Amino acid sequence: MNPTPSAPEDLRGEIDHSLYGKGIVFFETNDYRSAISAFKEALVYWPEDSLAWLALGQCYDADNKPRRAAKCFRQALKFETEETRDSALYGLGVSFFDQGLFEEAIEQFEQVSESAEFQSVAQRNIQTAKNWLETDKLQSKQQLKPEKLERIR
Repeated sequence: MNPTPSAPEDLRGEIDHSLYGKGIVFFETNDYRSAISAFKEALVYWPEDSLAWLALGQCYDADNKPRRAAKCFRQALKFETEETRDSALYGLGVSFFDQGLFEEAIEQFEQVSESAEFQSVAQRNIQTAKNWLETDKLQSKQQLKPEKLERIR
C-alpha cells in the first residue's frame, strides 16, 4: 500500500527524504526529467521543503526552463532557511538573467550575503548582467555579446 500525503508526519518525512535522494541521483546523472518528477513528488509530502524547491529549480535551470526555475526559487525563498536563502537568491538571479531580465537578475545577485561561498561568483555575474544591459542599449546588434553567466552546482 502506497502512503498518501495524509500519512503520519514521521512517515511523510521518510518518504520525502527518500524521494529527495532519488532526485539527487537523477540530477547527478543529468536525468533532469526524472529528477523533476522525484522532487515534485517529494514536495507533495512536504511542500515547505526549501531544499526540494531549490533542487527542483536547479533541475529546471539545467533543463533550460528559466520561468519554471524562477517559480521554484521563489517558493524556496518563501520557506527559506539559513542554508537555502543565498542559493535561492542566486538561482533566481540566474533565472532572470536567462529570461533577459538583467536588472532583476542584478537585484537578486546583490542580495546574496557576503558570507556565501559563491559570493564572488555573484559579484562577477552582476558585472556580466550590467555588460548585457549596456550591450542591449546599443543600436548595433553586430557587436559581440559579453560572456556567459557563471553557474554554481
